[in-house]
Formats: sequence, structure tokens, C-alpha cells
Amino acid sequence: KFKAGIHTVVFSEGFNSGTDYSTWTDPNWGNPTSNWYYDNGETYSSNTGPDGPYEGNGYVYTEASGNYNQTMELTSPAFDISNLGKPFLSFYYHMYGDDMGDLYVDVYDGSTWHKGVWSKIGQQHSSKSSPWTRAMINLGPYAGPNTKIRFRGDVGSSYQSDMSVDY
Repeated sequence: KFKAGIHTVVFSEGFNSGTDYSTWTDPNWGNPTSNWYYDNGETYSSNTGPDGPYEGNGYVYTEASGNYNQTMELTSPAFDISNLGKPFLSFYYHMYGDDMGDLYVDVYDGSTWHKGVWSKIGQQHSSKSSPWTRAMINLGPYAGPNTKIRFRGDVGSSYQSDMSVDY
């Protein structure tokens, strides 16, 4: 979930709707620049990805098969966090695969993209069944009326680079 403040949810996206193993699109997010897929179970490639969503009905992930060494971006709509005391981003990620790439979060403050305000490099989980890991990012330095979040996945050199994001 994208949460801001202590008890205020500014924007929440559970990635709970889509067609299994299909390019994910959502009117709130626009179209991803390339190959973010929706799934509700295991990814279809062996030895990569999670065995299901963190919670809820689905999650999104970078489909690495046939997309080796590409950068895939998924950008949120703009939202106003300028009046919040302690805005932050909270989400879960899963990165299992021998050729796992790198996952970044970039933040747009209304005029500039701040790249790599959070990152995980390479494989972070030991199996499909490893628990998802929670990430929390302080958005205070980027707070404004047109803040955006971008997940940027740099896919590895083989199909074993399905990195996943859920709320």
C-alpha cells in the first residue's frame, strides 16, 4: 500500500485485478513501459519469482523470459502529499532467481526524478516459497502536490529474473 502519514492512506494499490499471466495495465497507473505482468500464483518460469501474492488476489512482476537485460518501469499516478507530516511508501517485494536483476524505486517530486531512493541488487530470496519482504521509504524529502512513484526493474540475463511487487 502506498501510505502517507500515521493513519492516512493517500493511495492504495493491491494489484488484485488482472488476467493471469498477462501484461498488466490499470487506468490508475497508465500503461507500464514494458512487460510488467499480473499473476495470482507462481510465475510460469521455473526457479524464479514467488509462489503466489503476498496477500490478496495477485501481484505484478517483470516477465524476464525473452526480455533479458531490459529496464521495465511502472509509474504511479501523481498524488498530493505536501500537507502530510510523515509520508512514506510501503510495499512488499520478492526477488528469487539465479540471474536476478536489480529493483529500484524512483520518486518524482514535481520537477525532478530522484533515481534509486531505494534499491535491491540481485537475488534477495532463496526460493519461490520464501516470504515476501517489506520495504518502507520515507517520502518526506520528495513531498509535494505532484509526487509520483516509479518501480524500475533492470532484468537479468536469463528467464530467472522475475522480480515481483505487491502491497
